[in-house]
Amino acid sequence: MSVFFVLLLLIFLSVSFVSAAEGEVTSSYLPAEYIQSIIDNTPATNPALLDEVRSDPNTVAVAGTIPALSQGEDAYRWSLVLQDVLKNIDQKGLLVPYQWDHGGIVIGYGCPGDHIQIFVNADSEYSDEDIAQVIKVVQDAGKEAGIKDFPVVVAKKTHAQSFPADLSTQPQDEVKTIPGVGLGISILLVAAVVLSARKLRK
Repeated sequence: MSVFFVLLLLIFLSVSFVSAAEGEVTSSYLPAEYIQSIIDNTPATNPALLDEVRSDPNTVAVAGTIPALSQGEDAYRWSLVLQDVLKNIDQKGLLVPYQWDHGGIVIGYGCPGDHIQIFVNADSEYSDEDIAQVIKVVQDAGKEAGIKDFPVVVAKKTHAQSFPADLSTQPQDEVKTIPGVGLGISILLVAAVVLSARKLRK
């Protein structure tokens, strides 16, 4: 059993993590230089993007502002904030009452860049108040993450009949992840099971 405990400890220590406060990324699988290159190459944010999407005929509403952040660590931190807000929305089911399968108008959402985008069914009827409520949900989640004027774009999209009921399973643009961690954990877990089995046989 002690061997199993040690292996579990190794798993815990080997998982890559990001410290938003200190801006550090550690991993036992990849060189620090490679990890730092991911952060350094995160592109600068584009505050003008919201003005650009306003002219798109499919855009229903635009709210908030995108901060002007330079390429590298600042932009990387912003991408982490966006992902945290999305996870908060998913975990708490904040948009569930507004989803199509619950009688609402939302058919999808994600993070295509420097903001969060909400898709509403182009063929459904909705009021300005309906859109404002959806935006408020996202911006309130942004405030919990410390962002007062969180950027949100609501756009029309044709509803696909094959669209899954659980919107949280939709693929979203994630922050670049560090490969190898999942494989390493799997190997350690298998090793733990094998060693435990051998010890029990003795």
